[in-house]
Amino acid sequence: MELEVRFKPSERALSTLNQGPAWDLMQKVKQEPKYDTVNRPLGLIDLSGALNTLMTGWVDMVAWTLCDQGDAVLYFTPNFYMLDFDLTARAAVLPVPISTAGIDDPFGDSAIPFLADRLDLALQDTHNRGIRCSALFVCNPANPPKVAAIVLKHSVHSLFGLLLVAYTSSLMRYTLFQTSEMTTTPPLCDERAEKSVHVLYSLSKDFNMVGLRMGFFVTRNSAVRDAALSLQPQLVQDYLVQYRHGLREAYKSATRALEQCQIPFTRANAGLFVFIDLSQWIVYFDGSDQATTAEQQLSNWLIEHGVFLNAGEFAGSEKPGQFRLVFTRDRSVVEIAIRRIRSAIDKLGQ
Repeated sequence: MELEVRFKPSERALSTLNQGPAWDLMQKVKQEPKYDTVNRPLGLIDLSGALNTLMTGWVDMVAWTLCDQGDAVLYFTPNFYMLDFDLTARAAVLPVPISTAGIDDPFGDSAIPFLADRLDLALQDTHNRGIRCSALFVCNPANPPKVAAIVLKHSVHSLFGLLLVAYTSSLMRYTLFQTSEMTTTPPLCDERAEKSVHVLYSLSKDFNMVGLRMGFFVTRNSAVRDAALSLQPQLVQDYLVQYRHGLREAYKSATRALEQCQIPFTRANAGLFVFIDLSQWIVYFDGSDQATTAEQQLSNWLIEHGVFLNAGEFAGSEKPGQFRLVFTRDRSVVEIAIRRIRSAIDKLGQ
């Protein structure tokens, strides 16, 4: 016992054990029997997130490498649960969310001036508080090339020095399953530097495979590129064709089921999930329990009826009742989960 007291974990490590209601909910879900078509057909179906772990480490590494303690990192919301934790647990940066609430089609062309204005305001606020802004973190459902274009072409790029743009999570082009124009990523450096700038990124999350440790190397240095010619990029292209087809069919299947069950949702043309809108059913929960909100109570109600979804409030959504539904599991399982959601919300009105 004395040794345990003397060699206890650091306060920093202990603080990570208390991650609030979202973490508690995830721990609860771990105890629930999991769905299995044959052995456990009534088990819980988890559509809360993609199966990946690699990007958590990358987010931590980027924050640690680019930022000093106390620096600000800006990001648009909603995004994904645990982003703020991944940024702050080790690097101790200041997360600064930028809301996209009230903007129609936040990442379309028409939204550029509104996003730029909100980015300006966030930068001005951090500057007025004497806080250095080190990075703008862009991830799905944002469109990284579109937001990068805003940063590099709009005046915010020169307001307070260099604003670094970190592309993480999903690379939208590889998960684009609907016909849509994608903004070409603008150059991040001038011609004098491009020969010595190389880019590495991971696709663990894009392919929804937790064990996939695949990385890509991008360079404009011909000597370095020649050394890598033994790679077979056609294999990657062939796989992308199959992957996008499967993703498109999974999306069609999920959205068809959502429409049949009359569950509102926000359409997507890339990525692995959609946000469903259960706001009209959140009124059945008053949030009177000080430990939980009405949205968390609705989330628990869904768990009791066999479905776990990531609540929007844990992903920065300002409108109560938004839930993230990952549609890239087996299509029949996703359809069962959607029918369970419909059944669960129908029981609220009885």
